[in-house]
Amino acid sequence: MNKKGFIEFLEKKKKSEKTIKNYTDFAQQYETYLLEHKNREKIEQAGKKELHDFEKWGKKNNLKINRYLWSIKEY
Repeated sequence: MNKKGFIEFLEKKKKSEKTIKNYTDFAQQYETYLLEHKNREKIEQAGKKELHDFEKWGKKNNLKINRYLWSIKEY
């Protein structure tokens, strides 16, 4: 994940510091999921299947999945 670039993008969109922190945290957690469960190192390597699998996994693990999806969508 290009964290610096993502933060700059969110700042240009006038997102609050809290939103920027949350979005970057959620995107990093998705990237961790990809590495641990899908053998992918970066968000850029993921496709729709990985995203759908993450959504199923997140619901199974009681994550508030919409928060993650909003972050990934912005990325």
